[in-house]
Order: sequence, then C-alpha cells, then structure tokens
Amino acid sequence: LDIYPDQVDFMQFIPVSATQTVIREIAYVHPDTPSGASREMNAARHLNWRINRQVNAEDTVLIEGVQQG
Repeated sequence: LDIYPDQVDFMQFIPVSATQTVIREIAYVHPDTPSGASREMNAARHLNWRINRQVNAEDTVLIEGVQQG
C-alpha cells in the first residue's frame, strides 16, 4: 500500500519461482474536475512520477545486490 498526495496504490507481490516475482498493482486517484486536473494536482502527479522513478531504480539496485549476496 502506497499513499501519495495524488493517488493510492495497492500492490501484491506473487513469487512464481526462486528468482521471479509477479507484481499486481492498481492505483486509485481522485477524480479530476470536469474541466480537467488542477495545476496543483498536475504538479503533484508529475513530482510523484519523478520521485518514484528514482526510488524504483534505487530499489532495483538494492534488490539485485541482495540476490547476488
């Protein structure tokens, strides 16, 4: 469960072998107004995407190190 300013993510990690895992994920977001997302919400979504991309890359390095060690 991840909680962000712009959305909530639910994830399920399912091991399928000794070396592979399937990740099931769904995100729920607050509905935008009929005219579209506010500038603040767009900014929050953009920042969330940038931060998560960096964190995911760091997590991948950590996981690969654990798997090797």
